[in-house]
Amino acid sequence: MRWKPSRAGILNVWEYDDQTFDFGDGRLVLRGRNGSGKSNALALLFPFLLDGVMSAARMDPMGGARSMKSLLLGRDDTESGGYQHQSGTGYVWMEFERGDERCTVGAGAAATVHRDADVWFFVTSERVGHGFDLTAGDVPLGRRQLAERLGNAAVFTTAEDYRQAVDRRLLGLGTARYRSLVDLLLTLRRPHLAGKLDTEHLSATLSAGLGELDPSLIDDVAHSFDDLDAMQQELEGLTASLEAVERFLPVYREHLIGAARARAEAVVSTADDLRRVERDQRTTSTRLDAARTAEAVAVGHLAAATTAKAQIEARITAILSSDAYKSVAALDEVRKSAENAALHSEKSTARANASADEAVIAANRRDGAATDLTGAESERHEAVRTWNDLAAVAGIQTGLPPDSFDHDRAIAAVAERRTELRRVQELADASAQAATRAQVAVQTVEDSRQRAETAGRERDRAAEGVEQERTVLAELWTAWWGDVVALVERVRTETTPLDVSNSDVVPGGERSEALEPAETTPQDENLEDDDLVRFRRADSWLGDVDTAMAVAVQRATSAADDQQERVTSLVGERRQVAEEPNPGPPPKPTRPDGADDLVAGAPLYMCVDFADALDEADRAGLESALDAAGLLDARITAAGLPHDSLDAALVPQQNTTADGPTLADVLDPTPTAGLDAAHISAVLRAIPLDSDVVQLGNDGRWRLGPLAGRYLHDDARYIGHAARERRRAERLAALDDQIAEAETELDERTARAADTKARRSGLGKLRAQQPPTASLMTALDEHRRRCDLATQAADLHEDAVRAADAASAAAEAASTDLHRHAVAARLPTTTADLREIADALHRVDGQRTQIERREDACGVARRQLSESEQLLEQAERQAATDAADAAGDAARASAELARFEELRATVGTDADAAVARLADAEAELTAADDRVDAARDQRRQAELDAVKLEEQLEGLASRRDAAARDATSTVEGFQVICAPEIAEVLDIQGVGPGSGELDAARLVMSETAPPTDDATNRMERAHREILLDGLRAGHDPSMPKVDGIDVVRVGTADGELPIGTLALQLRGEHDRTAQLLSQQEREIFETHLLTRIGESLRALLLEADEFQHRINAEMASAPTESGMVVELKWEIASDEAGLADAVRALRTAPEMLGPERREGLREFFMQRIADLRVSDPGRSFAETLTTALNYRSWHAFTLFARFSDGTRHKVTRKFYKGLSGGEAASLLHLPLFAAAAAQYSAGAVDGPRLIALDEAFVGIDDQMRARLMGLLTQLDLDVLLTSHEFWGFYDTVPALVLYDLTRRPPLPGVHAQRFDWAAGIDDDPMTQP
Repeated sequence: MRWKPSRAGILNVWEYDDQTFDFGDGRLVLRGRNGSGKSNALALLFPFLLDGVMSAARMDPMGGARSMKSLLLGRDDTESGGYQHQSGTGYVWMEFERGDERCTVGAGAAATVHRDADVWFFVTSERVGHGFDLTAGDVPLGRRQLAERLGNAAVFTTAEDYRQAVDRRLLGLGTARYRSLVDLLLTLRRPHLAGKLDTEHLSATLSAGLGELDPSLIDDVAHSFDDLDAMQQELEGLTASLEAVERFLPVYREHLIGAARARAEAVVSTADDLRRVERDQRTTSTRLDAARTAEAVAVGHLAAATTAKAQIEARITAILSSDAYKSVAALDEVRKSAENAALHSEKSTARANASADEAVIAANRRDGAATDLTGAESERHEAVRTWNDLAAVAGIQTGLPPDSFDHDRAIAAVAERRTELRRVQELADASAQAATRAQVAVQTVEDSRQRAETAGRERDRAAEGVEQERTVLAELWTAWWGDVVALVERVRTETTPLDVSNSDVVPGGERSEALEPAETTPQDENLEDDDLVRFRRADSWLGDVDTAMAVAVQRATSAADDQQERVTSLVGERRQVAEEPNPGPPPKPTRPDGADDLVAGAPLYMCVDFADALDEADRAGLESALDAAGLLDARITAAGLPHDSLDAALVPQQNTTADGPTLADVLDPTPTAGLDAAHISAVLRAIPLDSDVVQLGNDGRWRLGPLAGRYLHDDARYIGHAARERRRAERLAALDDQIAEAETELDERTARAADTKARRSGLGKLRAQQPPTASLMTALDEHRRRCDLATQAADLHEDAVRAADAASAAAEAASTDLHRHAVAARLPTTTADLREIADALHRVDGQRTQIERREDACGVARRQLSESEQLLEQAERQAATDAADAAGDAARASAELARFEELRATVGTDADAAVARLADAEAELTAADDRVDAARDQRRQAELDAVKLEEQLEGLASRRDAAARDATSTVEGFQVICAPEIAEVLDIQGVGPGSGELDAARLVMSETAPPTDDATNRMERAHREILLDGLRAGHDPSMPKVDGIDVVRVGTADGELPIGTLALQLRGEHDRTAQLLSQQEREIFETHLLTRIGESLRALLLEADEFQHRINAEMASAPTESGMVVELKWEIASDEAGLADAVRALRTAPEMLGPERREGLREFFMQRIADLRVSDPGRSFAETLTTALNYRSWHAFTLFARFSDGTRHKVTRKFYKGLSGGEAASLLHLPLFAAAAAQYSAGAVDGPRLIALDEAFVGIDDQMRARLMGLLTQLDLDVLLTSHEFWGFYDTVPALVLYDLTRRPPLPGVHAQRFDWAAGIDDDPMTQP
């Protein structure tokens, strides 16, 4: 017993005040004319009360429904077009029953003129009108009042929550299948299938019942593709810019080569000039050195003489300065010196006293700095002790002494401890996750076990069905087999070309080992026996015989057709020969058809006849020779050939006659075609019979210059009218014989073809009587499917058990690993305790920072102490120096005073001896003057020589400076060539920054060729046409001159870049972006397309297969009266390249795909997405992905009809037209009805099975309608149906309730007249008020 709709109602919506409709055994018909309100009622009730989406387009996809606001307030039909009411509240509801149970689902809505409709929903076990009312004092309840009446748990404010409640209470489908069911019901509501086959529409309608990808999943992937698209656009921009730069660079390089060669040539030339000047400088410098050496020798001689003279003068000066001459003056000078020394000593003593005071102050400062250092060291020691305490709390065993704290060791110890902590934390997290996965895996094991048990029971039931069908088929086989044996014998004797022996299909015959049952699994290996296998082989063998006979029919027919064509050809040829006016030799390739019409005259054979003296043999030989030489059909013409004519002509020459015998001796002229005898004779006389150049013999021999040959036929055929007519008669007689023979053969072949067709027709009739296997095949397919499902379920259960064991083992291993590492690291295992350790490590880091601060303070104190000690040392050193200076100054003052006293005692000594010495010295001075004069002359000559050479050297120096400046200038000019922005474009090894300019210049000259004259013009044009137009936005090219050279630069966001640098940058960015794009594509494919979307598509494909099987199972239970069973096949309907492989890959679990298949699937999706983006660039990625991943558009449902005789036909228009009316109607409607039944069957076994049909069965006669209503009954479907003429009172319908609806505008309201029908009751349907 299942849920069925029992009642439905509309309260205060549109023209319905408070209308209740009863169902009769789940069937309700709303009948009435257009405008009576039947379609509005259907739109408000179903499938709206399953869907809950309140939109006009959704409630009635054909566009007939108004908005809920309009239905509640009522439209004013006057010109104002407003609403009839300011506000309104209404309800629609439907009641389902299962035995004594009831379930009511419904929706309420409220709207005002200024506010759109607000909707709410409810699901309850209470019954409207039976203790539960939707009104209070004739006023519809509001949402809050309804919630107070039913409870908040029964009232829902969103359609999604409402659908979940309906699904839990009635359907048991799950979210995805629920959505697919509603989509299918919306499409089925108006199938428009009356009497017209539209397989595409049918397939689209059925496809609407298939699930869709979750839009949120599409949106997630679309966001990733949006990012990918931005990167793709960036890559395209980079590609365009890089292509523009790479096209420009070769042109630009040629221009730069011209400039580089000019400057390199200047560098090499000036370097050579400089080298020559420097060589001359070196030579002149050598000569100057020699002159200066001579000068030096002369200067030495002069110096020696001058020195000797000076010594004599010094002796004279000493004498003059002796005490005898200067005693009084010397005594005064010594006195003054003693006084100055005493004064200086006093000042030095004062400085020494001041320095001693500074040393005392520096010593005091040094003592203060030492005290500060002691305090800072104490604080540092305390900070180190604190760090050790905190480190111990954090588990760091490395104790560091305060006097030598090692920061590197401290940092390493903390880092090591933090690494240990991080490792243990990771293990703790992994252990927790593994424990969670283990729990989930255990639950999965239980779920998979239950599914496996259910699948096993379904497999056993399917096996029982196969056994029943096999028994029935075995009985039919026995009756049919005798005819099969007779057919085998007949074909064996009558069809000699065919091998029809096959022991595998003969009863009792020995079975071939090669004939094993197809598609046998361990579960169904006992379901097929040898007879069934032989039956299948017989069917296949008969098909082979039929195919062979079809080939024979085709061959016989083709042979007859070929013979008919031969007869027709021969008759046509005879007619042509009979009608031909002057039969001549066959046309030659050198003389195409139609050439005769272009040239006046006639061929030779028509212009002559044989001389009487020639016998038949001579005539035949001469004609053969003329034919072979090309003269027989050559045209005789007076004017010759036109310039553009394709032919051969014989043109007579004035007064030209060949020597010896000519054709005129053996041929007589026959005037024709305007040619007289004289003209023809002139031609004949010009052609010799036997000359050095031309020979024409009666034996068929001929010669034309070096070309010679012989040709001979039996008689003369063309020269002479009689010969030509004789030839015509012979040909006609031969053709008559051929035609008679061909017609006889035609009659035989036609009879043979007719006989073969008749024998094949007999074979077809016998095959049509073959026992049907549809039921058994369906049962076997169902059993195989159930076996597959059971196997899959068992495998999944085993996988789940293994996964659970693995998860438990992983959890245990993770826990063990955690405790092992924690114990080894002396760490706890709980998250809280580990967090405390992490906090302690943070404090240890902070304390180490404090130690650094204390060490910095100690460093400052040490520097201050060091500085104060240095100052003290300097002060003490200065004090000692000043004291020593004071002592020295005092000693000097005492010495000066003593010298004064001693000198004063010696004044008054005799000076006679000094006078005598002075006279001797003056004589020696005279001789010395002579020697000095001689040496001075020698030196003067040497100086003159050196001056001349120096002048020459100065000239060379000027030339060298000029050459150096030129060389420097050219080198400086060439340095721009070596600059990076030009060198990287030239791309010459050894030319660049840091290269020697001269070497680089020589490389430029040797590694490049002179550019073309227009290199600069081409570069400027390329700059305009390639760079300015080709670079993407954000790149601004310019071409400034740097040192007279055009340097191309491009402004970018990073600043102005040289074109070569930009090229390298663009290449790098392009390669990185391309690699990143490829990586991101693969990441999107792996993360989304292959896993999330791939898994969703795989589930949807498998669900679609299941949907197809359920539909076929439903249709197999409802064959037509003639035994026709309708079947559907869901298959790939597109020949798009790669689609079939992609679908097969999608049906495979991702972990089972190899690299090649994964790459193929990725390329397929990416190419499909790219093609859609190109075809419609304006669409969003979400729309593109929805289209690209719409697996329903890849497939189509193909309709087949299987008959009781076992034949199976694809339903085409031609096939459909040959069906009876009832079969045609069943063929159109049954798949749709079965699809709805299949969708419901996927849910709860006791769920309702209601469909809605608006304006159903239009254009179908009453007998077909009865049949279709019977189909609904066979499929156990409930129905809510509207029509303007349909009653539905048929014996095929167990019961229904019909309401005849009428309206009489402008009066409000809908009148509903009820009629009840129950099959088997003879009375007319009883009308109830």
